[in-house]
Amino acid sequence: MKSYKEFWYELNNEFHFTVDVAADKNHHMTPEYFDAERNGLKQSWMNETVWCNPPYGDGIYDWMNKAKRERYLALVSDTTSKTTIVMMVPFNTTINMTKYFNPNEIRFVGKLSFDGCYSFSGDLMLLIWKD
Repeated sequence: MKSYKEFWYELNNEFHFTVDVAADKNHHMTPEYFDAERNGLKQSWMNETVWCNPPYGDGIYDWMNKAKRERYLALVSDTTSKTTIVMMVPFNTTINMTKYFNPNEIRFVGKLSFDGCYSFSGDLMLLIWKD
């Protein structure tokens, strides 16, 4: 099983993330990050390449809606905007992610090991909003 960090570094080679929007001071994947104090849900993600591994729970849909809204704002506000958002969420077949959240791409991830930070035993997927 691939570790979360191995998986993230592979993604970073593809996307070149500029900000981790759902992080904390001890667990962030980019030098620029939003923690609870800076609240990624309240910050602009415009012109960023965003990595988001949100808390898995009831609030996860707030993060998905934020990504959808930020991508929409990027599209309508400026033709030079290059906002890309990659979000890792639990794999879910009960919700039509394309219909409700409009990502450009969905990738199945499977299981990852999280090196003792926290554990999640289910399969994961990526929602990707990009140009």
